[in-house]
Amino acid sequence: LHRPLQWVSGMKILQKWDAWAKQKRTPYILLGILCVINVLYILLVDIFPFQDTPQHLTYAKIIADYDKRGNLFESFYDVTVHFTTYHTYHLVLSFLGNLFGVEAGSKILLLVYFVTLSWGVSYLMDGYAGDLNASPWNKLLIQHCVWNASVCLGFMPFVQSMPFFAFAIGAFLRLRAQSGYVIRNLAIFFGAIFLLSVTHVVTAFATVFFLSLYTLYDRSKYSLFALFTNILFFLVSSLWYGGLGQGG
Repeated sequence: LHRPLQWVSGMKILQKWDAWAKQKRTPYILLGILCVINVLYILLVDIFPFQDTPQHLTYAKIIADYDKRGNLFESFYDVTVHFTTYHTYHLVLSFLGNLFGVEAGSKILLLVYFVTLSWGVSYLMDGYAGDLNASPWNKLLIQHCVWNASVCLGFMPFVQSMPFFAFAIGAFLRLRAQSGYVIRNLAIFFGAIFLLSVTHVVTAFATVFFLSLYTLYDRSKYSLFALFTNILFFLVSSLWYGGLGQGG
């Protein structure tokens, strides 16, 4: 008699869960809880032991204090004049370091990454859906994208560029399907492409590579001019910002 009672109580719990899960607000509540957990996790941890974190914090500290009196940075380090995409993260982090300290600045950038990546992947998933409204249950999987191997290895310049890849492809899919507002889609697409060109050349290459393959696959509707335009963009941005051929 004891086991049937346990089985009945277990079935009641599953029925209650099933009824709660069918409510439209349920996945959004779970998304909100996960977002709060991630934000608190970032804020409460003193410093994340990512592999390259000491290197990035050191670069930012040197750039921030390079011209200040009382240090010997000029005797041991040279700040390169030529800009590459690898420098963007350190320049922004050094600016935040002057305001809040480099460790607090790295937390701010990690929060920005979490928010923009979650938003960008959600935007991409909506663009892939036919009605621009992906299932919120599917969007719970976005959390698996946040703490990826690149983050744990501390590849922060690359990590900061990841959201722009999602925004660029999401806007491209909307333009391809002629869904949503054209002007807004174009603004998001070219804005994401520009930010890619100044954050990390590898992510910019991945975006151009995807667009090039899609252009070749969809050549019945889109001319090869789009393909050559994408390749030209990558080469120009690589030469100007990526340090291609200059050790960048």
